[in-house]
Formats: sequence, C-alpha cells, structure tokens
Amino acid sequence: SKAGTTISKSIPVDGTAVNETFDVTCNVGYTISAKAKNASSGQLNTSMLQNSSSSLPLPPIPYNINFSAPGLTVPVNDAAGLVVPSTPIATPKTYTLSASSPIATGMVSTLQAGDYTDEVTIQIAY
Repeated sequence: SKAGTTISKSIPVDGTAVNETFDVTCNVGYTISAKAKNASSGQLNTSMLQNSSSSLPLPPIPYNINFSAPGLTVPVNDAAGLVVPSTPIATPKTYTLSASSPIATGMVSTLQAGDYTDEVTIQIAY
C-alpha cells in the first residue's frame, strides 16, 4: 500500500517522462482524482515547477501531467475526478502518473540554480 506515502521524482529537462505506477483493487465504485499544488486555476493536465530555494520570485517551469489506467483517463486538476464503477470481482487497476517538461533548451541556461518542485496529490474516495 502506498497510502499516505510521499514519492519524490526528478523531471529531466530533456522532456523525458517520469512515471509512477500504483494499483487500486476494489469492487465498489470509487472516485479517483489528482491535483497539482502549483496548478493554475482551470488548467487541466499541467502545472508549474517552482523554485523554492530562492528568496526572489523566479519564473516557474511548466510541465505536463497525465494520469491513466488502461481504458481510463483521469483529468489532473479536475475537482470532480473520475468515477470508476463497481465490479463484481475486486481486480486491480494499474494507474500511471506521468510528468514531463517540454522546456525549451534556451531556457535551461537562464534558470536560477535550485530545486524546482511541485506536489501532486492523488485522492480515492468510496
């Protein structure tokens, strides 16, 4: 179980996706959702990496987030989430959260040093 677990990942600046997978095994209907801490209001499947190590406001790095299981796509930053119907048998669904930054090569040389971070919370309610 990954309940209440924090998993740290680094997103490469070359656009390579970083993935985290987990299984949900449930035979009752549930709602699953994902929300990025630094997301702009109304922006689905995107967020910003913020440099938290500087006292000056620095430009954030935009990145894409996708959340899915076979046959299901969960919109990230959508308050409603996705309703997954009940099934007669509890079979695992493998979800993958994927993040990548389509950063332009020219921007890399202008970034301030430091850690650019965001936090994505996945919630399951049943």
